[in-house]
Amino acid sequence: MLIKMLENNLEKKIIFDLDDNKFHEEKAIFLNSNKSKKMLKWYTNFSLEDSISFTHSWYKNFYIKKKQIKNYTQLQIRKYFKLLDEHKKNKYK
Repeated sequence: MLIKMLENNLEKKIIFDLDDNKFHEEKAIFLNSNKSKKMLKWYTNFSLEDSISFTHSWYKNFYIKKKQIKNYTQLQIRKYFKLLDEHKKNKYK
């Protein structure tokens, strides 16, 4: 699923070589944020897709338009807070 999201965002096919002899990694990892929700009252505001899109967009701008990265970073921060406000409004309707 993650690879497909990255491919869609990059608009490219990702080719990688899995060499099982290099290191051991679990075949499946299941993350659970229930503890952080309960103890810290922390909730995600971005979907995985949004997170990948924002991150990809930032790196793309960083490597292509290095001189403008500060402006782009500030733009993304403003977008994030706007989305956060919308999320809060929708949550409490």
